[in-house]
This record gives sequence, structure tokens and C-alpha cells, in this order.
Amino acid sequence: MSEPAAAAEHWQEYYAATAQRPPRDTLLKALEFVRAEGHSIDLGCGVGHDTIAMLRRGLRVTAIDAAPEAVERTIAQARQAGLADRLTARVQRFEEVEFDSSDLINASFSLPFCDREAFAGLWERIIGALAPGGVFAGQFFGVNDQWAREPGHHAQVFLTRGEVDELTAGLERLHFEEVERDGETATGKPRYWHVFHMVLRRACG
Repeated sequence: MSEPAAAAEHWQEYYAATAQRPPRDTLLKALEFVRAEGHSIDLGCGVGHDTIAMLRRGLRVTAIDAAPEAVERTIAQARQAGLADRLTARVQRFEEVEFDSSDLINASFSLPFCDREAFAGLWERIIGALAPGGVFAGQFFGVNDQWAREPGHHAQVFLTRGEVDELTAGLERLHFEEVERDGETATGKPRYWHVFHMVLRRACG
């Protein structure tokens, strides 16, 4: 099987396994600090669960994913919920995104999958796009994560605690949790996790 075909099969399996998943806890925490009717971005929208939660909050949402099927599923969910009028959805790689000013940027388990060489620039653009008082919600993978030492997966970015502290310096930590534990993937495969869960806020001034 070619690499693109294998990647497509992987994401098909992931979408099927997460079809009924609720919104991420980090997003739900972030929504407590975001004004309704603002603008938000869902970076790596997957099948759209987080996007729908953002739309229900009253936000205008730009949902972005590199996979056409993910964007199609997100649009379909929004239409079914009667919320599509506030949704803009597009197929785009993270590395190519130019961000509009946003009150919330959500990246639930998506940033570790961007190109390693492009990550620093992407993170700089994300933080730069947060409006005063704007909130980021998402995850980084740590260096002790199982995928950091295994080939054959799609994640590329793994960070030390020091690197995470440096990247998030100057942002208020509304929620910050470092987790290391045995568990499993969304598709039920055993996996050791090392994850930083974050809700961060840019200063208002």
C-alpha cells in the first residue's frame, strides 16, 4: 500500500472510531472564557465535534483540516444542527494557514501532526492571531510519548517540559496539565501517552 493510501486508510479508521466522541474537555474549559458572537478557528476539525460545540456557543467558526472527508463531515454536522450559517470550512494543511484575528483558536490533538520544521512558525502565527484576551485550547505531545520513539505513525512534534514552558511564556494558563499514562488510541490500540493539555489566554493589554 502506498504512503498516501495508508494515511487515508488510517484517517478513515479514526473518523469511524470517533464519530460519537464528545467535544474535548480543553475546548469546553476554553469556552467558559470566550465571549459569544466572536470569531474562532478549529484547527484540525476532524469530524466536527469541537466545531459544533463552538457554533452552539454562538461563535463564528472557521474549521480547517487537511483531509477533505473531515471537512465534508464537519459541514454535514453543522447543516444537520442548523448552524452552518456561521461556519466557514476549508481543506488546508496547517503549515499553509494564515490566521485571521480570533477570540478562540482550538487545536485538539492536531498540532503534533504538523510538519516538524514548520511547527515554530505555525505556533508563532497562532499566538499572534489571538485577539487581546483571546484563548488557545489544545495539546502538545511530550518527548516520553510512545510515538516519539516509534516509526509508522503521523505525529512529528514532541516537546520537553522546558520547550513547552518557553513556547507558552507570556500567556496566562487557565488550565495546564501534563499527563503520562498507559492507555489506548481512539481505535483501541495500546499506547503510552505523554500529553500537555492546555487552555491559554493572551493578555488583554
